[in-house]
Amino acid sequence: MATFNELIKNFDKIREYMRTFAIYGYKTREDFTHKSARTYDNERRRIQSYLGHYIDEQTSAQGKKLSIHFDSMLLASNPLFEGFKTKSFTKNDIMLHFILLDLLQIHPRLTLSELYEKLLTDYLDRFHLEKIIDNRTLRLKLAEYVSLGLLREEKEGKVIYYSFISSPLTTLSEHTITALNHALTFYQNIAPLGILGHLILEQSPNFKSYFTFRDIHFSHTLDDLILYELLLAMAHHKHVEITHAGSKVSTVLPLKIVDNVDQGRRYVMAYSYKSREYKFFRLDRIVAASTLHTVDDHFNQKLSIINILLNSSWGVSFKTIDAPIALDTWELSLSIDEDFEKPLIHKIENFHKEGRLQRVSKNTFSYTVSVLEANEMVPWLRQFIGRIIWINCTNKEVLQRFKRDIDLMYAYYEEDKDVVI
Repeated sequence: MATFNELIKNFDKIREYMRTFAIYGYKTREDFTHKSARTYDNERRRIQSYLGHYIDEQTSAQGKKLSIHFDSMLLASNPLFEGFKTKSFTKNDIMLHFILLDLLQIHPRLTLSELYEKLLTDYLDRFHLEKIIDNRTLRLKLAEYVSLGLLREEKEGKVIYYSFISSPLTTLSEHTITALNHALTFYQNIAPLGILGHLILEQSPNFKSYFTFRDIHFSHTLDDLILYELLLAMAHHKHVEITHAGSKVSTVLPLKIVDNVDQGRRYVMAYSYKSREYKFFRLDRIVAASTLHTVDDHFNQKLSIINILLNSSWGVSFKTIDAPIALDTWELSLSIDEDFEKPLIHKIENFHKEGRLQRVSKNTFSYTVSVLEANEMVPWLRQFIGRIIWINCTNKEVLQRFKRDIDLMYAYYEEDKDVVI
C-alpha cells in the first residue's frame, strides 16, 4: 500500500548547502558548478531564512561568500537545528493537519468514517472548499500520524478508533519538568541527536539555560540523520548501504561510532564486505545511509575485533588484519622541563592508554607506544620537533621518512644553501 509522505524536502541538499557554503564558507556562486546558478540562489535564500542574522557575507574579487558566524558561548542552543524545521507541505497537507488537530480536540475518539464525515460537513462544506481530500488520503494521513506516535490506533471488533496521544510532559510535576529542562539544555548541545532535546525544550520557551559551551561542534547535527540510521542498524546487527560523495556505494556492517573531540570529526567503524576489512568512515562524508534486511550473525565477534584494534589504534586507519595482530613500536626520548611544563607531561601520559611515559633523568623522559599503523603517529610526533633527543621505530620505512622530513626542514632553513623539495 502506498504511504503518505510529509517530506522534509531535500534535507540532504540543505545539509550539503549548509556545510559547503555556510560552515566551510569558501565557495562563491561561481564555484557552484554541479547545479544551476538559479538552484544555488534558491537554496541560499532558504538557508538565509533559516539562520537569519547568523549568516555573514564577505565580498572579494572572487565574489560573495557566505558563512555562519556566531559565538557558541553566547548561544543556548544550536542554530543549525533550524534545518530540521523546514518541512515543505502541500496546501492539502497543511490543511488536513490542522483540521485533524481541531477535530480530535473536540471529539477525542473517532473512526475513519466519522472523521471523514466531519471533515466534509464541519470544514470543507462550511468554508465552501473543494472536496479535494478523499477517504484514502485521510486514511494514509492517519496511518502516518500513528507511525509517528502522534495518534493512537485502537481496534474494537472490526472498527478502528483514532485519538491523540497526550504528551508525557503533562503528567510530570513542575519540579520534575524543571529538572528535566536543566538536563535537556545540556543534552541538546552535547549528545548525538540533540535535536530531540531541543524540540522537547521548545515546549518550555521561557526556560533559561545555565550552560555555556566552548569549542563545541555545532555542525554535527547535520549528520544526525545519518547517525540515527547507523545506530538503528547497529542495534539490529543489520547491513547498511552507504553512499559516499561521488555516488560510490559500499555495503558495510556498522560496529561503533567514535568521536574525535579535538578535530570535531565523527566516524563509524564498520566491516566492509567488499574488501573484507575494518574501516573508518567519516560521517560528514556519507551522503546517505540505508539499512538493509540482511542480519550479520557474527556481529558480536566483529565488534570484539574492533575493540581489540581500537586499543592499539592511534588514528583512523587499520592495516590488513593478521593473526596475531602485528604492531609498530615507537620509542623516543624527550626533553621536557618538569618544573614548568607539567601540563605537557600529563597530556602525553593521557594521550593514549597504551603509551608509557617514564622519567629517565632531570628533564628527560622516554615514551614508548605500540600502534597498528606507525604512520598515523607522525603528525603527533611533529609537535615535539625540538624536544626529541632520540627516536626509533620498528617500521623503518616510516622512521626514515620522518627523519628525512626533518633533515629537509633543517636544510631548507640553512643560509646560502639551495634545497630542492
